[in-house]
Amino acid sequence: MGRREMHVTGAGTIRRLLFFALAAATTAFAGQPGRDAVNAGTAGAALPNVAGEGGGQHGMNLVILGSMAPGNAASRRYVAEAVREVNLLGPTAVFTLGNLVAGETRSEQRYAEEVEEMRGSLGTLKMPWYPCVGETDVVPGTRDVGGAGDRRFEGLYQKKMGPLYYSVDVGSVHVIVLDSEENLDPFGVHAISEQQRAWLKADLNRTFERASGMADEDAGDSGKTKYVVLLLHRPLWREKAGEGGIGGGAGGGHWNAVHRMLVQFNERPIVSVEGNGAVQMGGTGPRVVGVYAAAPDESGYALEPTRDGIRYTMLGPVAARMMQDASIMPRHFTLLRFGGDGGDGMHAAMVRLITPDNAPAIDGDQMFTAGERDVLDQIAAIPNEVMGVQGVVDDSDVGGAMRGTLVMHVGNPLDVPLDVELRLASTRNLATTTERDNANPFVENFDAPWQMDIPHQIRHLAPGARESWPMSLTWGAGAFAVKAPPQVEFVVHWRDPRGAGAREAAGGEEGGRVCTVVLKRRVPVVPHAEVPVVATVSMDSDEGWASAAQGEAYAWDPRHEALQQTEPEWEMTADGENVYVRVRVVDGTKSYSPAMDLDWRYGGIASDAVSVAWSRSDAAEAQRIWVVPFGPKGVELWRNEGFGVKQTTLRRLDAAAEARVKTAVAEEPGGGGYRVTVALPRGMLFGNGGEASGEIRMNVATWNNDEGARTWVRSWAKDELGPAAWGQVTLRASATTQGK
Repeated sequence: MGRREMHVTGAGTIRRLLFFALAAATTAFAGQPGRDAVNAGTAGAALPNVAGEGGGQHGMNLVILGSMAPGNAASRRYVAEAVREVNLLGPTAVFTLGNLVAGETRSEQRYAEEVEEMRGSLGTLKMPWYPCVGETDVVPGTRDVGGAGDRRFEGLYQKKMGPLYYSVDVGSVHVIVLDSEENLDPFGVHAISEQQRAWLKADLNRTFERASGMADEDAGDSGKTKYVVLLLHRPLWREKAGEGGIGGGAGGGHWNAVHRMLVQFNERPIVSVEGNGAVQMGGTGPRVVGVYAAAPDESGYALEPTRDGIRYTMLGPVAARMMQDASIMPRHFTLLRFGGDGGDGMHAAMVRLITPDNAPAIDGDQMFTAGERDVLDQIAAIPNEVMGVQGVVDDSDVGGAMRGTLVMHVGNPLDVPLDVELRLASTRNLATTTERDNANPFVENFDAPWQMDIPHQIRHLAPGARESWPMSLTWGAGAFAVKAPPQVEFVVHWRDPRGAGAREAAGGEEGGRVCTVVLKRRVPVVPHAEVPVVATVSMDSDEGWASAAQGEAYAWDPRHEALQQTEPEWEMTADGENVYVRVRVVDGTKSYSPAMDLDWRYGGIASDAVSVAWSRSDAAEAQRIWVVPFGPKGVELWRNEGFGVKQTTLRRLDAAAEARVKTAVAEEPGGGGYRVTVALPRGMLFGNGGEASGEIRMNVATWNNDEGARTWVRSWAKDELGPAAWGQVTLRASATTQGK
């Protein structure tokens, strides 16, 4: 690290940081009478300047908090711990980097509740705190983005939290907070608009003129400004669009105009006029010393290369869920110290949130550079066909053992060596706090009685190496009600040659640190169900359902950020005319959107729905009925063809078909969910030319939206593999055997 870094080590970290911070005044969160509190770029709550020590023996301290959302059940605990530790340090002021609330909702009431909860948590800080707008703070759950889209939450943010962009003086530091979310499309190109750049240029000019005494107005606090720091949520210098990125990345062209503006600001000399009228040029004014943003996807911090004397840094989350394990990318806040100890400049230290398995400090050799962080992101992005399982497990032996002969691919597409350890998902693997926090038992198949037979459990892979082996999975004895699909985990270890740190390799090898990324692969199962044909079936009661085939719907991508809700359950029975499918969904929020587009970037449709798909063979042909239970006029029926992302556009069921398809929707007893029952004519499923019976491929799926932007899909079989991997359904005359 450079001399401008403050290295903090050992168990006395908090005590030493507290000592540095004691000289920093903590003032009331209120504006200064007679002066504008904020150079606000947009209308919003007025945020006051803060009078702080401009230097002195111990300097002045600011704290930056990274993303707080989207979170999980542990997030409140991390926010409370961050507030407690920051209050001990006593900085002059605290700044945030956006994603303050979960947001991405359609409900203004829910948004307001989230804001109040967040303000209540940060309101216990003993010093002023300042917001920064992030994606989840303003992006709507309607998916109506861009231009004249749904911008309600921009207004709510300004009303309840603060300006979208602004500047504020904290002692000798001028802090500029930018809006990186002007484009509300989370998948679009993001940039600082011309309007915001014009405001930034004017703000920098005003700051320089006040600090150099060139302004006619009273300079006030700005007259002693030495440092300028920029904060924004999204690291725009790493955007892919444009040319010549600042931070060493492939993009950032849109940020270049901002960077040039900052460099020109730093190069401006102070011009003074002597008493004899002579013009003198010399010395320098305040300098931009750092630009800070939140790491994308909550994946951890990264130090960017310093460019033209300006340090670019991405900071990891304080309370948001993390993609990577905290043992290699710890939760932290950042302490900035300006001046002090007879020196000058800005000194930065990342301070871990103290948890049982975290050391107090992030030492210099533990800090990740942008290049090192990119290696971890590349590991996390390795596709299934390179490191994963090919094939399916066929549940063809009803009531017996379920086996599958598959192929395991273990490849290394990176230019660094990797070690790979193979295992089945188990709660015993959750060794650290973050791993336990991120575990989602509702989508991860922990401790199911699967047995895996593979020729190797640990492999060392040179760059570019690829191996494929036969493997088998067998369902053993267990108390599971249904045979949940197996989850194989590829535990990828990369030895970072720099520093010593998070995890040392077994055997005591010296040098570097071992960084671990876990790739979770759920192996598809081809399920079978024998559906009884009974005399009478009721849509509204349990008549005819006593011996129905039963199963569950699964999340085939076991992501920890998926909904923390119980897996939906389905039942299937039949009579002489129809096949009946009943689905029970745990869901506290009923969602409907008039836009029925299958936008796969968001996970599917924007409404809660149940879909039943079928094919008369295992070929590509597939049809699907959609039941949308919460339409403005009641149940809506839609249909389309295809599977996975290859599905065709949804269209309303025609009147003739709608008259043949029966539906019933009811609240689940006790609340907290709903039940959808749909009756599909046997002729529609099996064809009208035969006996309207026999064997058919089917899949049942639920689409859960919770009035948010994201849709979470769970299905009986893995849909994108097509009918060949869907459930095999057989009608039988007796009513004694349950399906699986």
